[in-house]
Amino acid sequence: MRRCFALVSVAVLSIWTADAGHAVGPVGVRLQPHLAIYDLVLKRSTDRLGLAGVNGRLAIEVSGSECQNWTVHFRMVSQFQNEDESQRLLDTRSLTEEAGNGKSLDVEQQNYVDGSLDSESKITATKKPDGSVQGTILKPQEQSFQLAVGTVFPVGHLQKLIETAERGGTRDKSIVFDGTEGTKTYTAITFLGGERDKGSQRTALKAAAGAELKKVKAWPATISYYDLAKGDNNDGTPSFEILVEMFENGVSGDMVIDYGDYALNAKLAELRLKPYGVCK
Repeated sequence: MRRCFALVSVAVLSIWTADAGHAVGPVGVRLQPHLAIYDLVLKRSTDRLGLAGVNGRLAIEVSGSECQNWTVHFRMVSQFQNEDESQRLLDTRSLTEEAGNGKSLDVEQQNYVDGSLDSESKITATKKPDGSVQGTILKPQEQSFQLAVGTVFPVGHLQKLIETAERGGTRDKSIVFDGTEGTKTYTAITFLGGERDKGSQRTALKAAAGAELKKVKAWPATISYYDLAKGDNNDGTPSFEILVEMFENGVSGDMVIDYGDYALNAKLAELRLKPYGVCK
């Protein structure tokens, strides 16, 4: 379940601002700070897992601006019910800060199992002038590492995706590091569907904020993550995959989070929109 943050954070840090007085991104779109809460249920699983069901909630709070830092508070709590009637409660909590210019990333994460702390990590990473990434694992054990030239953090990755979507492109390939799995990086291959005009989006949020979503366009996206260290040994199968409706204001709509052996439906249940960040 530690992978949940890796893919959801990428989906959420979606879209950037370009309006007088607001944070300005490279593609002339706005990221609106917000709190989004999703209901989680099991979509499918393989027989060998012996899963009877999964229920839970995912909360993602985005704040900040490109002129300062983007901050994401993340919490995912899932109750797994097994066919032998045993249960397991998994609780992942993360705090991520990424510099507005995309040059640094700080991540803290805690994983709880049945209410007890199972593991925690703290990582910092900075882009060097040559485009490579120099990082340090501070917890659980101090370790320095370096990543390949061209590696991007979640904000930079989604900036590329929105640039591609805005010009009508349908595919992107990037090397992505988000700091939630030690030094692991992924080759992220994204396929983008056609633009969904205002009112034709698929996410059906009935709360008041749902009306706001109907006012902005969106794109369906499928993002597949391949372990970079495995190279050609991935056998064409991603480590995990997310299908999401990405809204122009940065909100992620309904999602399918697919880990291969099982997949979860994440339906947007609550949305609280916040004021835009201001650049002075």
